[in-house]
Amino acid sequence: MARILVVTQGGLAQELVRGAHTIAGQADRLETVSLAWDESPVISERRVAAALEKGIQDGEADQGVLILTDLPGGTPFNVAAKFARPGRVEVLSGVNLAMVVRLCCPGCRERSVGELAAWLEEKGRQSICRYQPGAPVESDPACG
Repeated sequence: MARILVVTQGGLAQELVRGAHTIAGQADRLETVSLAWDESPVISERRVAAALEKGIQDGEADQGVLILTDLPGGTPFNVAAKFARPGRVEVLSGVNLAMVVRLCCPGCRERSVGELAAWLEEKGRQSICRYQPGAPVESDPACG
């Protein structure tokens, strides 16, 4: 399985991962990097670089790294984009709980980092719905 970094500002990354673990169980190779709201982009870049380097040294990035960030254009995204290497280090913004829950699914382990990014992008989009009174609410199985 590709190594996953959830990079956000504030405590969002830890809460998303904690929620996913509560819902779907532990996921291997899933790490968080929380950037302080007042942290400079230079410090943020060093912290993300250190997390990437740690995974490489630990042999956890053999199938690539997927970096999930909160907002496109925000500091976590901009920092992560500096490390993007298609097929090796993929960056996906708009992370939500449904996406992180899916990372706890066994089927994730068999996907390349590029396939994982594309699949997760699709599942993230599918997890957003507008409630319509009287309309049936379909649940999307987490690992589907």
